[in-house]
Amino acid sequence: MKQWLPSDWRIGISIFLFALLIRFLYVFLIGDRFLLESGDQRHYERIALDFAQGKGFMPGSSYHHPLYPFLMGLFYKVVGHVPLFFKLFQAFLGSFIPLFLYRIGRNTFKARAGIIAALIALADPVLVHYTSQFLTETLFFFLFLGAIVFMSKPEIIEKSEIRNLKSDFITLAAIGILLGLGTLCRPILFLFPLAIGLWFLIQGGLSSRRSLQRTAIVWIFFLLTLTPWMVRNFAVHGKF
Repeated sequence: MKQWLPSDWRIGISIFLFALLIRFLYVFLIGDRFLLESGDQRHYERIALDFAQGKGFMPGSSYHHPLYPFLMGLFYKVVGHVPLFFKLFQAFLGSFIPLFLYRIGRNTFKARAGIIAALIALADPVLVHYTSQFLTETLFFFLFLGAIVFMSKPEIIEKSEIRNLKSDFITLAAIGILLGLGTLCRPILFLFPLAIGLWFLIQGGLSSRRSLQRTAIVWIFFLLTLTPWMVRNFAVHGKF
């Protein structure tokens, strides 16, 4: 019998659906327990409600990383202040994490490595628990691993100087944008593009024009993603 989807797609879809089922069940079972238990969760909720009510980021909110409360506030503005719905949305995002690990393992090593990594993440109690909390971890891992998926694509890993850079432009831009968004979620990623540039240079050689071009594309889109928040901070506080 002819298969409608390649085996790689069937594995990926199965991983995502099992992860989604586990996370949805956990969100419904856990309810509001542990919700707003920590100071960070209460701050994110307050900033999100301010944004949903049209107040924007109040002056005292600048020391918090902006992307997560911005996303939460946008969700509340569109859907309404229903914490359960936002937790289900987080569960949806969190279900991509095992799928991304499968893709990274498959691209970098073999399908078996990807499947093992995905199975570990599929029911990892910490990753599952974070989907029910108003914390940055789920969104951060979604963005960071999404960038690594693009980095692990064969056309990015290969060392060929013959390959047309235009064909890699969207992939490299996506890496820069995802890392920029990840930095706005948790600034631990701020220096990561430097490591990517070093990896490109080591991979292609210090004199490689292609390596320099790829590095420049990632850095440009990374900085462009950070620019709106940096401009806002300078306008409000006089510093970035």
